[in-house]
Amino acid sequence: MIGLLVGLVAGSFGIGLALLALRRHTKLASRVAKISSLCLAALSPLLLLQAGDGTSARVGWIPETETVALTLRAPGVYLAIMAFGALALAQTWRAGPSPPENGARYWSALAHLLCGLVVVALTVDQFLARYIVLELVALCTVVALALGIPGLRQGLLLWSRYAQLRLGDIGLILAILLLWRASGTFLIDEMLARATSLPPREQTPILLGGLLAVWVKMGLPPFHGWVVDSSFLPWQARVWVAGAALPLLGAYLLYRLRPLLLALGAAPILAVVGIVILARASAKLLRSGPRLGESAWWFIGHSAVGLLLSGTQSMSAFLLTFLPVRAVLCLAGARAPRRVERTWAVDGNGALAGLDALVRGARILERDFLEAGNRLLAEEVKVLFRWSALVLEERTLEGLNRGVVRLARSIGRALQDLHVGRLRRNLLWASLGLIAVVALSIATLGR
Repeated sequence: MIGLLVGLVAGSFGIGLALLALRRHTKLASRVAKISSLCLAALSPLLLLQAGDGTSARVGWIPETETVALTLRAPGVYLAIMAFGALALAQTWRAGPSPPENGARYWSALAHLLCGLVVVALTVDQFLARYIVLELVALCTVVALALGIPGLRQGLLLWSRYAQLRLGDIGLILAILLLWRASGTFLIDEMLARATSLPPREQTPILLGGLLAVWVKMGLPPFHGWVVDSSFLPWQARVWVAGAALPLLGAYLLYRLRPLLLALGAAPILAVVGIVILARASAKLLRSGPRLGESAWWFIGHSAVGLLLSGTQSMSAFLLTFLPVRAVLCLAGARAPRRVERTWAVDGNGALAGLDALVRGARILERDFLEAGNRLLAEEVKVLFRWSALVLEERTLEGLNRGVVRLARSIGRALQDLHVGRLRRNLLWASLGLIAVVALSIATLGR
């Protein structure tokens, strides 16, 4: 059955690349996407037959580190099956008629690639490999936002979203390196088992780094700007961006950090924070009164419930129902009318207002300073070209006039010399003829 897991992952990647090649053939790509997603979803429940038995063939990828393999263990295998189900649902269910979206021909390919990455992240047994996969998922998320929201590609806003996601990766790699130093291995189970026996002063930075990654990946304030952006995507893309991709992986990471939370006694603090965020989300929803799933605060409130339950036995139930709840929210929001895009500051990112101000300042600099400089430079270049043209024209005309005058003079002199020579010859011949006539007259008179 491990071979089946590898085959499903390889098939998801292969079909995603094939759909990229077929992006110009819309109808054919749509049929391939529907058939492939249904086949993957139909085969994925077979993974339950041997869940927890064995691993896939181990692959060595970094010298002097453990090999990497995929494992069939709960709850990762259940979440992987749900990911394949979400892929089939997104490819076959049309939530009402909608106008063609920007980048729509890429959605199916991107969904298959994301599905493969998510399944690998849920089943791989080495933390460093999982970190790399999570980075790829974050990159695909930014690509989905760029394809669905053209306004994000203007200025630095898209890069700020990517930087926002990178903050979570920084926290995660910090936790991984600290765990590796304490355990001497990159295997996830051994690292987390070792973390529970560390002294509190070593557990605290590990937990803080992991919680930073959870916060960003689940889109909790103040890192919820990309979740707000996802509300402008079509539901086929939103179910991945706001559901089955980073948020699901963030909830799974929170579930894996539960023993460390209990060891440090930080679960009550996290529960209080979750209550505060849930209250804020509820206030936002009651104030605006949107439909189910229309506002991003539905998703933020759902993530806050995970914080509230992180130290309890109910965390397993929350994790297993995470993706179905997100799919329902995305489906319900898909039937709501599309809204006008709002700015980051209006959506209230709180602590990131400074970064928003930096982005807006950069856009003002780009729009005003650089455009004014370009206009001034264009005027200077225009004046320079005009002056050069006048000088060139003046000097060219002067040179041409001088050449014409010189040519006229030379021609005049030649004609003058020619006429003078002929005149001299004519006078000479006339004089000789006159002399000849006089001489003939004298000779005649002498006889």
